[in-house]
Amino acid sequence: MTEPAIAEATMHALFDAKIFDRGLRYYRSGAVSNLIKRGSTLSADVHGSEFEPYRVEVSLHEGGVAHAKCSCPYDYGDYCKHIAAVLIKFTNEPEAVIERPAVSALLQELSRDALEGLLLKRLEADPSLASWIEAELALSPHAKEKGGGRPAVDPEPFREHARLLLAGRHRRRGYWDDYRSSGNIEELHRLVEKAVPFLESGDGANALRVLEAIAETFVENWFEYSDYDEDMYLLFDDLGRLMAEAALMTDLPLDQRGQGSGMAATP
Repeated sequence: MTEPAIAEATMHALFDAKIFDRGLRYYRSGAVSNLIKRGSTLSADVHGSEFEPYRVEVSLHEGGVAHAKCSCPYDYGDYCKHIAAVLIKFTNEPEAVIERPAVSALLQELSRDALEGLLLKRLEADPSLASWIEAELALSPHAKEKGGGRPAVDPEPFREHARLLLAGRHRRRGYWDDYRSSGNIEELHRLVEKAVPFLESGDGANALRVLEAIAETFVENWFEYSDYDEDMYLLFDDLGRLMAEAALMTDLPLDQRGQGSGMAATP
């Protein structure tokens, strides 16, 4: 293995004592499977209370953990027992780790035509990939430019991708699960943050085009997907804050932009 084992002290520092003990029980029960390492990324399945196993992904860094996430609904500010179980197995059973090439290394060997074919094949199974690609391409020529005269960003890819992410956040569940959501809230945060490069370069108009498209989708689908989703309430607050900043920026003279939100209170 190219990465050193995670030291016991480092491991305990990542988890509350009770969470670590629960993770240890999960590990000892054989709940962790498909432990795969690609470069510095570790992934695994952990069988828990749901019919389908939880998916854990860990970014390793110099014998420690840079970041980790799990598909379970645990949200108390630290890492869950499923992540603990995966790291315990990674440290205690190096022979169980399946080493695979990093994705960047795999893609580096592909020709343009081969890469295009791979993406098109993936699109057949994941229609949301099309809106993600379109949103990324809509941003790339604008976010790097400085000064005025930039063309208007097309808001439609952001509207469509927001709709798909919002719908995908709530999979079908049993009646006993109440209103608990699923899916990746981080993807929704990343979509909202697409407006940040425009704000940093003083382009409030394009930032508003991106944010308004996302906000309209959230509002139109709020009661269907988000009425009982606490994470979405918090995300909506962030969206409103960025929209206010973009709106103020579009009304300020160029030489006053970037001087902070205190400008709003200046007579």
